[in-house]
Amino acid sequence: MISSTPEQSHLAPQMPLALELQRRGHEVLAVCGARVGQYARQIGIRTVAAGLDLDPDRLGADLDLRPPADVSPSSVDRWARRVVFVETFAAALAGDLRRIAEEWRPDVMMRDRSEYAAWVVGDALGIPVVTLTFGRLPEPNDELETAGEALQELRRTQGLGPDPDLSTLYAGPVLVPAPRSYVDPTSRVLSTVSFVQPTLLDTVGAGGLPAWVADLGSRPVVYLTLGNIINRQHLFRPFLEALSHEPADLIVTVGRSIDPGALGPLSANVHVEQYVPNSLLLPSVDVVACHGGFNTVMGALMFGRPLILAPIAADQPEHAQRCAALGVGRVINAETLDPAEIRAATRSVLDEPSYRAAAQELQRQIMALPDVEAAAAIVEGAAP
Repeated sequence: MISSTPEQSHLAPQMPLALELQRRGHEVLAVCGARVGQYARQIGIRTVAAGLDLDPDRLGADLDLRPPADVSPSSVDRWARRVVFVETFAAALAGDLRRIAEEWRPDVMMRDRSEYAAWVVGDALGIPVVTLTFGRLPEPNDELETAGEALQELRRTQGLGPDPDLSTLYAGPVLVPAPRSYVDPTSRVLSTVSFVQPTLLDTVGAGGLPAWVADLGSRPVVYLTLGNIINRQHLFRPFLEALSHEPADLIVTVGRSIDPGALGPLSANVHVEQYVPNSLLLPSVDVVACHGGFNTVMGALMFGRPLILAPIAADQPEHAQRCAALGVGRVINAETLDPAEIRAATRSVLDEPSYRAAAQELQRQIMALPDVEAAAAIVEGAAP
């Protein structure tokens, strides 16, 4: 049984594992919001609707949760982990998840790291729980500081006693889909952690390559994406101003919630689409400009593409910091999004070979990790 927050970017990384487990003859059930579950159903994974049903392409508007004024931008991620992921998402999902688990009796449960309902339901029912992270090592102490009281309250809703050290949170296997060099070198590696290859399953729902992609290649290609949660029209405009007249092609994907025509008249070197599968597009680009979301970052590195990162929220600043430290990209200020800074960073990443060389080194490390078959074997091994 797989559970996820109502976000496509949290469900999608679990789907290659789901498909591999299903190929091996196991029954697989995804439990999540009805609308995000459509992405699982389209690839043949059975789903049951549970928890909040939010539009994954308009999540911010549907959720309508805003941090208080006294929460600084650097603290928003910590606020969100408590208020959004524990007190909102997990609280709404836990009762449904337990009811379904009691009926279906899974041998193993698997969750994305931000989905806490599976942790308490699995603990209450004695079912092993596998955790898939987003390229970060599990840090129970950090989660205690961030959301300790909320997590203990979530346990109480399932009839569980307190777990003051959160010792049960990562007691089952933890899959970290990134090389060891990518994660924070100061963080402790728990004995339950396995580093595995990241996966790309982004062709769900729609799309092949637009015909015009075949005509690219005579000059550098820059690909701009801001994921599917925080993309806003005003965030794209500074990039368009910076790169519309550069000697490069600019590909922009704006997400299903934005009409590409809303960006107005565009120069001949700019190509705008709502959605193009990263796994198909990335081989045709030279640089990826993005928000620093884990799936986008790992997708770029899997193809050895350097990055320009404008981290906006959640764990994006951490991923941007690691990319800068590893020399695979340049970080720009997302609060100002100055076109001159964007232009300078783009020229630097395109012109300096060290960025592409560092990205290709990460690509080699990624390809040397245990693949999806090995990760599936770890999930199988968690069963009693």
